Amino acid sequence: MSSPPPPPPPPQTRPLSPYYIITPDPTTQDPVIFLKRLLALLQQTDALVPTPFVQLRSKSLNPTLLAQTYASLLSHIPLAFHPRILLNAAPPSGTPRTGGVHLPGHHHHHQHDDDDGEGSSPRPRPDVLAVSCHSTDDMARAERAGAAFVVLSPVLPSRSCPSDATLGWDGFEAM
Repeated sequence: MSSPPPPPPPPQTRPLSPYYIITPDPTTQDPVIFLKRLLALLQQTDALVPTPFVQLRSKSLNPTLLAQTYASLLSHIPLAFHPRILLNAAPPSGTPRTGGVHLPGHHHHHQHDDDDGEGSSPRPRPDVLAVSCHSTDDMARAERAGAAFVVLSPVLPSRSCPSDATLGWDGFEAM
């Protein structure tokens, strides 16, 4: 009789995957289809070593809708996958625990601290903090905040980050 596999190492000590998966906004998708695709993606990438994080990306500004969406999705995802999931906002109160948070560049200046700004008790630090960055100043702030990794963009124009201010490959390399 074999013993169960050892638990994964704590996220801070786990090697980072060269792959990072970003979902479309779950609040704009058919929930059944989105969940089916997300589960398939998690299962298909589970054999990669190290396993990649999956950012549940939502640009929804409605915290109530976002909390409901996250809670609903996470209630249908096996707990073994939760450490790989990063929410792209500080988790609303009552949200099931995930691997951490990925803060958009325009939010990480003030959301990485422990206070949610509403006078409530401090939020626990996420196991993994990832941050979108658009400059060397952003990367320095992310490092001070304890980010495990950053996503530097936009290198080229894209639908998710439409901007005239792209880095280009030379700008990316210079950073």
